[in-house]
Amino acid sequence: MIIFVWNDNKVFRRTIYFFVLLLAFPFFVWAEAITYRADRLEGDVVNGQSCKKLAGNVVFTFQSNGMVLTADTACKYDDQKLIEASGNVKIVDQEGNVIKSALLTYYLEKKQAVFEKDVSYTSKKATFYTSTLIYDTEKKQGKFLKGVN
Repeated sequence: MIIFVWNDNKVFRRTIYFFVLLLAFPFFVWAEAITYRADRLEGDVVNGQSCKKLAGNVVFTFQSNGMVLTADTACKYDDQKLIEASGNVKIVDQEGNVIKSALLTYYLEKKQAVFEKDVSYTSKKATFYTSTLIYDTEKKQGKFLKGVN
């Protein structure tokens, strides 16, 4: 039987720190970095849920995919991983595709955006109009509901 004794505490601590960092790394990768700004930002309770209420020139930037969301007003619910935006809602992705609507509900974990009221989707090839669009921001695929104009 071989018993290994390690007396060098400095090396031992560095090894432990390395493994802790290695184990924590995937959590940093999975967390999507979102920056936001607006003319006004305040904490509020909407529908019994605490949120950050943004108003005036609202801009959300999603670092992982380069997508930018702009709107007149928005509520960011941290507990639900949800953003609700209204008024001149616009999303522009890295390829230059633009989606506009009056209302947006964006589910951050699913990476699914639901656009409602006067929705337009403009790509380099065409423009589509509908009243409701469910859009997967990761796959860049949409479902047009209630007719396409």
